[in-house]
Amino acid sequence: MTEYNTAVADSTTYGSDRKTGAGRVRIVFVNTARANHFEALVSPGSDPEAAARVVNRAGSETSWNAGTTQRFVAARMTRRLGMEASRPIWERLAAVASGFYHWAKEALEGVELTQMR
Repeated sequence: MTEYNTAVADSTTYGSDRKTGAGRVRIVFVNTARANHFEALVSPGSDPEAAARVVNRAGSETSWNAGTTQRFVAARMTRRLGMEASRPIWERLAAVASGFYHWAKEALEGVELTQMR
C-alpha cells in the first residue's frame, strides 16, 4: 500500500519543472503543506505511517481528475508485479485505480473524522 500511496504523492507535482520558478514554487508549496499537515496529525501515541498516507494524498485531487494519478499507480503496479507493461495494460489498470478512487470518495462523503488526543 505504501508504494501506491507514494505514487499518488509523486503524481501531484508531475509536470512541475524544477528548472522554472513556477515549477519550484509548486513543488515547495506542496511539500511544505504536506510537512505542516503531517506535523499537525502526528501526536504521541499516533501512527506516523497512517498520517503519512493521509498527507501523501493532500493536493492530489487535480491529478486524479486529470488522470495523472491513475497512470502513476498503474505504472507502480506493473513494476511491483514484474509485468512487461504496455499501453493497454496501463490503461486498464488506470481505469481500475480510478474506479477505486471514485468509489471510496463517494463512500466517504459526509464522514467526519476527528483526531483523538
